[in-house]
Amino acid sequence: MRKKLIELYQKYNSDKFYVGYIVFKNKDYTFLKCVDKQGFDDGYQMFRNKDVHMIKENTDYLERIKRLIKEYSKKNIQESNLFRNAEIKGDKNNLFLSVLNEAKDKKISCNLELFDKETKIYGFIDEIGDDFLVIKEEKEEQLIMLGDIINVYMDVE
Repeated sequence: MRKKLIELYQKYNSDKFYVGYIVFKNKDYTFLKCVDKQGFDDGYQMFRNKDVHMIKENTDYLERIKRLIKEYSKKNIQESNLFRNAEIKGDKNNLFLSVLNEAKDKKISCNLELFDKETKIYGFIDEIGDDFLVIKEEKEEQLIMLGDIINVYMDVE
């Protein structure tokens, strides 16, 4: 899965970028295995390609992160119980729905960012229909139209 470490910038938020490895990419979406600023796995993020402004490789920042990843990837840390590393496989032919279904099946906490870029919904995906999903947080349920989702973040730590 891990090929090239990249920085991904979105059109509407040029002050922030995401670091990680592209797991899958199709004509509509890019699915990233994210890495935090300490070099640890930081979940997954799905981006609509039309919202991606730029992808950078081989920057000074990425070189620093690569050194941290190498330092923290020693066998004793990898095998510790500190980190749960839930792998998401996905189907690149239907990336969006397959990733959402895996998050539902594996009961992975999700953060959905909606089209207005201000609304974020947190919880666990309970149901996925043809054009909607139901997400639950504790006792509250919300129906979300799939077309309204612009980003999906999954916390696997």
